[in-house]
Amino acid sequence: MSIPEAGGEALQLLGRVPGLGGGGAIASAVLLAMSPTRMAVWDRWANKSLKAIGRKPKGLRHRYKNYLEIVVDLVDAMQESTDSHTVIPREVDLALFHAGQNAEVLDQLRLAADIN
Repeated sequence: MSIPEAGGEALQLLGRVPGLGGGGAIASAVLLAMSPTRMAVWDRWANKSLKAIGRKPKGLRHRYKNYLEIVVDLVDAMQESTDSHTVIPREVDLALFHAGQNAEVLDQLRLAADIN
């Protein structure tokens, strides 16, 4: 099963657990703890970064699955530019997290997205 499919299904199941519904940030953190090399955390900072590059996940029902599809695309792009290690989804979500908190980095992302 692909990372996006597995994550989407797992998040739907976790959403039924009291305290893990809502926007998905806490449930996605639980998924990351359960599968640290395959999952990524969805939060407002990742959302802000992806919006800056025009890659924000669509819809609410399958948002986490759509988010993981974007993350996997970004993992593949990052992997093409490095031979030093295997890039995992967690690295992408951390980059999105940090970028989302830094207006200067977000501006650079917007410019880069406009160029491509």
